Amino acid sequence: MLRSRAAEATALFDAISELAREIEPRTGKKAIIVFTDGDDNSSTLNARAAVQRAKKAGVPVYAVAEGDALKSGALLREIREIAESTGAKFQQAHRTGDISEICKDISGDLGHTYLLAYKAPPAADQKWRSIALAVSGLKDVKIRAKERYFPE
Repeated sequence: MLRSRAAEATALFDAISELAREIEPRTGKKAIIVFTDGDDNSSTLNARAAVQRAKKAGVPVYAVAEGDALKSGALLREIREIAESTGAKFQQAHRTGDISEICKDISGDLGHTYLLAYKAPPAADQKWRSIALAVSGLKDVKIRAKERYFPE
């Protein structure tokens, strides 16, 4: 049986940002899976900054709440927003047995993810650009995509 107990400082937002920065230059499909049991209490960054870093790197952040995190509505909303705003899913693990199913679900999700590439024209300014993606002719299709990108 898997057992872990977290204690002391949680720098969730710093960890997301640093990992997104670290894996950004790697080729291939990338994703971050975060299991959290509590509120961030020691990051220098806030959730918004971590999300922006992940979005800029094009890395979805799958967030899984467990333990004490399940008791905090504010924390659940915050980590749900991190996941959904980066094009990933938010899930809750109420017991250890849920983790296997959650990992299978994330694996399946990543296996059905497609990469659409677009080379934007050079930009003089360094502002976020909007993206709109639509699929026609298919029913019951759920699109999770980046909403914006940062020109290089």
